[in-house]
Amino acid sequence: MVEDEASHFSEHFASLGQSALPRGPVQEVVLPLHEEALDQLSQIALNHGVEGSNEYKRSVALQIAIEAFRAHTTKNGGNLVNELHFCGGTVKPRPLCVFKDTLDNLSDLERELHCSETILLETAIRHASAEEPIAA
Repeated sequence: MVEDEASHFSEHFASLGQSALPRGPVQEVVLPLHEEALDQLSQIALNHGVEGSNEYKRSVALQIAIEAFRAHTTKNGGNLVNELHFCGGTVKPRPLCVFKDTLDNLSDLERELHCSETILLETAIRHASAEEPIAA
């Protein structure tokens, strides 16, 4: 099952044919995210027409959110201290697929923005969710 999720995840981004997206091995990681962030990931996936298991949809949505946030930080020169916030609700550890390149980029952003992985991820999710049109 884990191998299926990882291969489908990688195939989704390969089919987009965009060289700007990270490539390489996919890893399954367990991320502790607040309930609100998980709901936002589900909404991002819905807005992008991603179908499948919750893990798959949220994995694709997380990659979309991280890419959008990385572009946002580049545009704003990393001066985002006031944007860094946790989401609300209970923390729920969830398995998600992530490109190894993305994990490396997250590590760089953590050092650049001086924040934890969770707050960085949840800020990226919130940012991408705010950018998304509301699904009808």
